[in-house]
Amino acid sequence: SEKGRKFPLIIGGYCAALATILSIFQVLEHLAGFSDPEIQSRIVRILFMVPIYATTSWLAIAYSDYAVYLDLIRDMYESYVIYTFFSLMIGFLGGLDECVRLFMITGHTGEGHGHPFPLCHLQRWYMTPAVLYRITLAILQFMVLKPLCTVIVIVLTLCGVYGSSFSDFSNSFIYITLIYNISITMAFTSLLYFYIATKELLKDHHPLLKFTCIKGVIFQSSGCAWKRQGRSLSLASSRTVNRNRSPRLKASGRQN
Repeated sequence: SEKGRKFPLIIGGYCAALATILSIFQVLEHLAGFSDPEIQSRIVRILFMVPIYATTSWLAIAYSDYAVYLDLIRDMYESYVIYTFFSLMIGFLGGLDECVRLFMITGHTGEGHGHPFPLCHLQRWYMTPAVLYRITLAILQFMVLKPLCTVIVIVLTLCGVYGSSFSDFSNSFIYITLIYNISITMAFTSLLYFYIATKELLKDHHPLLKFTCIKGVIFQSSGCAWKRQGRSLSLASSRTVNRNRSPRLKASGRQN
C-alpha cells in the first residue's frame, strides 16, 4: 500500500536528517577551532562521510530506480575516506616526509614486526620507506579502482552483459567481483600492516578504534555492494515486465 511504502521513507528520512545534523555539528566544532588545518581538514573530510551516506541512502529509498547511480557517489567517497584515514595517520606522525625520515633511521633496527594471523610464523619484517611507499600505492589503487569498478558495472548492466552468477564465465560478474575483492584485500591488508608498524607511535591517538571503524566501512561496503548491484539488476530486468502486470503484482515486485 501507499502507506506501507511511505513508512520506510519517513523513518529513513528522520534517521538521515538526525545523522546529518549531528555530523554537521561536529564539523562546525572543528571549523570553529581550526588550530591544526593539516589534521583537522582530514578529520572534516572523514566526518562528511556520514551526511553523504545518509543522504544517498535516503534518496535511494525515495528513487529506487536511480539507486545504482547513487551508489556510485557513495562508493567514490568511501574509497576517498579510506585514503584520507591513512593520510590522517600519516599526519599524526608529522607528515609523509617526517615518516620517511623516521623509517630511514629506525627501519632496520630492533626485532622488526610480526605478521598478522595466520601468517604470524613468517619472517619478521621492517617498516622502511620502500614498504611505506608500497602501502601507500596499495591504498591508492583502491581509491581509483572502486569507483571505476562501479562505473563499469553500471555500463555492463545497461548493455546486458554483466550477469549475476559465479558459475557463468561468459558474463563479466565473476571477473569484476574478483578484481574488486583483490583490490579491497590489498587496501585492508596494507592498512593492517601500517597499524602494526605504527601502533606504538600512534597510541596517544587511539588508532585501534579508528582502524576498527575503517575496517567496518570496508567490510560493510564489500558485503552489501554486490547485493545492491544484484537488486539493481533485478529491477532493471523486470522493469519492462512490470508494465504489463496487475497492480498487485507490481506492488509485490517493488517489495522484492
